[in-house]
Amino acid sequence: MPFKDRHKQRNWTRQRRELGLCVQCVNPVTDSHLRCADCLAQRKKHRKDRSAYAASIGNCTDCFTRQALPHHALCTVCYLRQTSRNHFGTGAFWQHLQEMFVSQNATCALTGFPLTLGLNAEVDHIQPLNKGGERDISNTQWVLGVVNRMKEDMDEKEFFALVQTLYLHMSPTKDIERTWDQPVFRV
Repeated sequence: MPFKDRHKQRNWTRQRRELGLCVQCVNPVTDSHLRCADCLAQRKKHRKDRSAYAASIGNCTDCFTRQALPHHALCTVCYLRQTSRNHFGTGAFWQHLQEMFVSQNATCALTGFPLTLGLNAEVDHIQPLNKGGERDISNTQWVLGVVNRMKEDMDEKEFFALVQTLYLHMSPTKDIERTWDQPVFRV
């Protein structure tokens, strides 16, 4: 049922909800949903079929229109919105995350290794939340996923002290000489 006026559509939806009726058909709803169980199942199947088709042609499985990232089901915008929701509770900061990624030249802020969205890039809190850091865009940076998991709840000073200690401990005991230009792990 197409509406030309959003206000009329909202009123119509509110009236249907108050009456306990599905907004898609005339059946009663349960559990304060907008749609009845049959319409919910039909909608879920349609979404699943549409996602499968989008994936088969290489498009995003969320918005269905843009090209998906390599090695990921989402496009850049949907991936950044999802990341923003996960870290800040809202998708509103996706453009800030994109600008930060570009300003870091798609490299890890801690190691300098190249990053790829949807593959090895993760958002890290510079000052960990459990150590007084804020859930704010200014307290975040893009890092390698493996580095983010290794850093865990340490601040940068603690993290670099740990890395230095590991390197110094490992160097004299191993007969393999490592240099800084040889990655210790695959990126």
